[in-house]
Amino acid sequence: MSPIPRAIASVLILCSQAGFAVAAETAKPITIAPAAAKQDFVDHCATELAPGHAYAWQMMAAVHMYILSHSDRSGAFQIANNKGEHLLDFIEIRQPVLRAKSNGQYLVSADFRGSDGQHYSVDFWLNQQNKNLDVKDVRIHEAPSPQNGADVPLYDIDRKQFDVIN
Repeated sequence: MSPIPRAIASVLILCSQAGFAVAAETAKPITIAPAAAKQDFVDHCATELAPGHAYAWQMMAAVHMYILSHSDRSGAFQIANNKGEHLLDFIEIRQPVLRAKSNGQYLVSADFRGSDGQHYSVDFWLNQQNKNLDVKDVRIHEAPSPQNGADVPLYDIDRKQFDVIN
């Protein structure tokens, strides 16, 4: 077995109430079969959503699962934009989780580190379909500037157009 990728470790930490013995920042890597970790996460952390409402932790869990299912065996998340393809290592999900007043879409932002060592902020747009949360769009929101490496927003989000979800 290989060491558990960082994305899976984050998922397990998020759902520690599921009975996993997980140490967040240990020098020794945790070893587990990735397929088993995915299934255990789904079994223990998935709950039925009430129509028209989801809690922030449910959206964060859906994003963790999306990252996990779209990462390679080393845990790198691949995303493309007009600047090319990027392999990113998951760092954390930001809070708060937001819900658009106009269309009810949820917005969850996460921080990643690129293979170039730079910071990237990625936005995950989710819809609630019946009792499921589906990631509908994934976009890089902030990327390093080629001139000085500072974070540069690639598009604007008007926070007044969103409600905070608990």
